[in-house]
Amino acid sequence: NESEKVINDIHIYNGEPIEGDLSHYDLEEGTKEEIKVPDMKESYFVAKDELKKVILPKTEQVARDLNLRMEKEKRRIEEHFLQEVKESEEKIKKATDKLHEFELLGDAEKIYKQIDLIRSLKQKNNFEELELDKNRAIQLEKQKHILNINNKLFNTTLIYYPLDSYDITLKSPHRERIIEISFDPLTEKLNPLFCESCEKETNDLHLCATGHISCKECSSTCESCNKLYCKKCLNHKCELCSKYLCRDCYTRCFRCGKIMCKTHTKEDKVSKRVYCNQCLRRCERCSTLKEPYSFRQSKKTGAEICEDCFRKEMQDKVLEGVFD
Repeated sequence: NESEKVINDIHIYNGEPIEGDLSHYDLEEGTKEEIKVPDMKESYFVAKDELKKVILPKTEQVARDLNLRMEKEKRRIEEHFLQEVKESEEKIKKATDKLHEFELLGDAEKIYKQIDLIRSLKQKNNFEELELDKNRAIQLEKQKHILNINNKLFNTTLIYYPLDSYDITLKSPHRERIIEISFDPLTEKLNPLFCESCEKETNDLHLCATGHISCKECSSTCESCNKLYCKKCLNHKCELCSKYLCRDCYTRCFRCGKIMCKTHTKEDKVSKRVYCNQCLRRCERCSTLKEPYSFRQSKKTGAEICEDCFRKEMQDKVLEGVFD
């Protein structure tokens, strides 16, 4: 029936228990108007669970001490009742032996008295009742040696503090961007930075040519201009050579609509339309690739030739014989 009080300070930060020592900080009273007071219910239960862990060594030690005391008391009770049983059995045995003596002497009066005495001893020393008394005494001792722990939070303090904020400029050969980071003086850590493509936390920052922040796994270079891009921006591929292309380096063929790199396309000088090499037609006269819709039949050979070669043929025909 002993009691002991133990007071502990539990510090909770972001829903997790942390080691706390406020002696290194200058503290002052705050006001509720300065901050938005959060819901403390979750932190309350986290603190109670942490308190159980803190007092666990003490709890286990007390439990061991109580068990030792309980075993000692149990042995004492068992020995006490065992002694009572022995004494009762000895008294009955002596009375029985005396009865045999009186029977040998043939003293009827003493025999009847001795029989009444033995009957009285047996009734007085009911062994079943003694066993019940022993169990009741042991149960009472168990109740005295029960470990009852009651932990509660009797005072809650909300501690808030300023964060240091910084503007950092990230630079690459083709882009720069300013990002804001904050430093937590309690954890002595910067706020985490995340890849804007996969949204995973990263410390290895890469600046996309369009200004996005990405991790190493989500960054790659355009195989045409060699600029660094993130996964979101470098999402086109040449359908002929499979090169990954940025938005400035890919084009669509006017005829087939396929995405192509500049190496496998050509712009027609007349129409300014872009065609892939597969959709262009090679002129048999000048051996160059030209827009397929501009070919015309040569008056001289009947072959299909490009617009430039056809125009030159017509000019040469007009000028025939002028200078003869």
